[in-house]
Amino acid sequence: MHGALGFIRRLNFTRAVKITVLIISVGTVMFASGLVMFYSIEMGQIEPTLRLVKNAGIFVGLTGMGAVMAGILLLLMAKSGPVQN
Repeated sequence: MHGALGFIRRLNFTRAVKITVLIISVGTVMFASGLVMFYSIEMGQIEPTLRLVKNAGIFVGLTGMGAVMAGILLLLMAKSGPVQN
């Protein structure tokens, strides 16, 4: 097996869980910081710096949601065990 799936299969289960918990934790922090960045700035700001922070909040929040989803999927792949042919 090549790629990420082969890497997950070669890890033992407890190590894979530690890695996925770390990924989920980082994603949660990213999502929370994105929410703070987005909602702390009022709508209709004209100043470019504040608009940049608001747009960065959107990007960080969406990236955090993706990281959480990736962590959950990696955890599910590690739980399923090797595929029997």
